Amino acid sequence: MMGRGTAAVLALALLGSILAGPGCRRDDPKALGFELLPSDEGPFVAIRLLVEVGSAFDPPGKEGLCRLAWSVLAGGGSRVRSAAEIAAALAPLGTEIRLDVGKEASAFSATVRREDLDALYAVLRETLLDPGFREGDFERLKAEQIDGLRESLAGGRDERLAGDILGGMIHAGQPYGRAEAGTLVSAGSITLDEVRDFYREHFVRGNLTFGLAGSYPAGFPDRIRKDFLALPASFTPRLVPQAPGRPRGIEAVLAERPAETSAVILGVPISATPDDDDFFALWIAAAHLGEPGLASARMVQAMRDDRGLGRGGTAAAESFCPGLEGLSSPGLPLRFQYFTVRFHPVNDAAAPFLVRWAVRELGLMAEEGLTEERFVLIREHLIHSLGLRGRSLGDRLARRMEARALGRADLLDEAARILPRLSVGDIRAAVRKYLSPNALFLAAVTKDAVAFRDALTAATAPPERPGNAGLDTSAEDEAVRAYPLLLRPDGVRIISAEEWIRAIDGRIAIQVQ
Repeated sequence: MMGRGTAAVLALALLGSILAGPGCRRDDPKALGFELLPSDEGPFVAIRLLVEVGSAFDPPGKEGLCRLAWSVLAGGGSRVRSAAEIAAALAPLGTEIRLDVGKEASAFSATVRREDLDALYAVLRETLLDPGFREGDFERLKAEQIDGLRESLAGGRDERLAGDILGGMIHAGQPYGRAEAGTLVSAGSITLDEVRDFYREHFVRGNLTFGLAGSYPAGFPDRIRKDFLALPASFTPRLVPQAPGRPRGIEAVLAERPAETSAVILGVPISATPDDDDFFALWIAAAHLGEPGLASARMVQAMRDDRGLGRGGTAAAESFCPGLEGLSSPGLPLRFQYFTVRFHPVNDAAAPFLVRWAVRELGLMAEEGLTEERFVLIREHLIHSLGLRGRSLGDRLARRMEARALGRADLLDEAARILPRLSVGDIRAAVRKYLSPNALFLAAVTKDAVAFRDALTAATAPPERPGNAGLDTSAEDEAVRAYPLLLRPDGVRIISAEEWIRAIDGRIAIQVQ
């Protein structure tokens, strides 16, 4: 009789066979690239343009330029039609042109019914090849980008701000440490001429890969290729980044901002990639801690259910990209992987306790591992969720294009192949190899950074911890409070959130001393 895990793997394999098609990459670095996943199984078509230029290509002092330049393409209208007219043309199609900007790459994407593909492509071709670059649209989109940064100062995006700071810690002094939106000073200094120049320099054939998935007409890729011959046959050399920094003990940056809750994220770069069994062992470890939507995840049970400390949190072993929901970057290629643990906003008094709890949990996974029962539960959940992770044409296409850009196998295909063969011992071994409770970066946005620092560097955690009545967690609480953190007072940097967001170069603010 076929087990549920085997059935899930076979189902995913069937999905892959449906979508698999003649993907092709360019041999000429100056040529337009394509990734094709034809299917006649449904009436929809997903179209995606991957531009292998992201925020790491921003010139120093002009952080946020890439995001603003691509925003002008996506939402600034064409030379022929205004932004309002473009929006009106898309409205009957029931779609929009989505823009995602990451460190190494960015993407424009949309999904429509097959009969509406011509109308969508007409808009996409017009806005990308003949942008309007109107002063009014530029100022509007620039104001939106700056308003998003000001929203961080007002407290609406503390989780994202903590993620930006963590990225800056890991890549201190490097382009990868820059926030995609820039800072108030750098974004505010960008001019329309600089946006035009960025487009002319980087929106060229060799930087672009078009992806199509679904029931598109057979000759459609040739039509795209012919139209985009209008762009220069050039390319931007790929970045050669330095390896991410490694923490010496636990290194922390605490950004102070008036608020009633704290946003906290722990992270460390890992060398395992989706080509390795170890990566998926760490995937299981992350899911055990904080898989989104898994009610039995440790962060949900221990924090929300047992103690009433907020909504819990999430953990991940995928590429880290703070500007996107979930702090990961599906579909945007990034050469680095990071293991991250993120708490949803929690009461200030409880935040230092939860940091100790999470660090102790990492230590327990390395020392004791998971039980066989727990391991099987988490692995089966992940196997069954693979189809949901690539549930739409757009999701599957984005994953495939990400893998091809990195020269790797598709993550979901690799997961279906590797997860069933992992053992509980593989999880413990991977955690021991790549993760250490004594080597982590910590970023937090909190109201009282001094009190937070003092609680973290004290020999034991403060006794205050609100909790649910009737639940006795005292034994574990005492073990958490007594758990030693390898964190020195001089390994903690306190800054103001305003200092980070307004700085000309936020990298200065996160050099841990």
